Amino acid sequence: MNRWLLNTFSTWELGVIVIGGFVVLALAGLVVFQRLVPEIRKGESNDVAGVMLGVLAAIYGIVLAFVIVSLYEDYKKTSGDIRTEASALSTIYRDTRGLAPPVAAKIKLEVGQYIGTVRNEEWRSLRDGRESDRAWQELSAFYTTLQAYEPKTTSQQAFYSEVVGRVNDLVDARRERLNDAEQGIPSTFEVLLVGGALLLLGFTFLFGVGNARLHQAMVISVAVLLGFNLLVALVLDYPFSGQVSVSSTPFVQGALSIFGH
Repeated sequence: MNRWLLNTFSTWELGVIVIGGFVVLALAGLVVFQRLVPEIRKGESNDVAGVMLGVLAAIYGIVLAFVIVSLYEDYKKTSGDIRTEASALSTIYRDTRGLAPPVAAKIKLEVGQYIGTVRNEEWRSLRDGRESDRAWQELSAFYTTLQAYEPKTTSQQAFYSEVVGRVNDLVDARRERLNDAEQGIPSTFEVLLVGGALLLLGFTFLFGVGNARLHQAMVISVAVLLGFNLLVALVLDYPFSGQVSVSSTPFVQGALSIFGH
């Protein structure tokens, strides 16, 4: 559901849906609650409601902070994994200069094909949590080329070993990146976040305020704050989905900039 929302709506549209939805729900709930329990306007339960609201806000704030920080750390980890993968490709591309020219040219071509598939095909698939089989095939081509090559000199042997090691690093980094695409908020936490927000919002109805507009302003303020925090958690949920997503730019930076065209 979250992935579909991120891929269907822009960030500002999600803001209108989430924050606006909470505001509408808050105002509607306040009106209904005051009609069902009109004596609440007297303010006799304000002390108890204030204490309970404070306790709930503290607990919910801790959970919310934990989730958002965890999601942001996952986002940064994904960016790091992408840079690691790009660095391995860059090293492979540079080290081919020490191999025989025909093999070097072939590996450079395979590097370009892999980068093109990852950026132009797989990046779109990762928005929906899917990987590219074609990218795996092109990655396998590195091993096929290296297995068929026999270094002749000591220098070629040294560069050959380095390239093989970096190809293995490339595979590991790729697997990490694909695993990152599946990272999201567990359903249990989603229920806790949304349910906790609704419960916290509901407790604002228990206050008796003589000025109705002041009470509405208080409820709206809490609704906006809760909605904004849930929006932040939503846009960070899947690192490859939505407008706030990781970039494939590292694949065309530095030595790999030649493939940016």
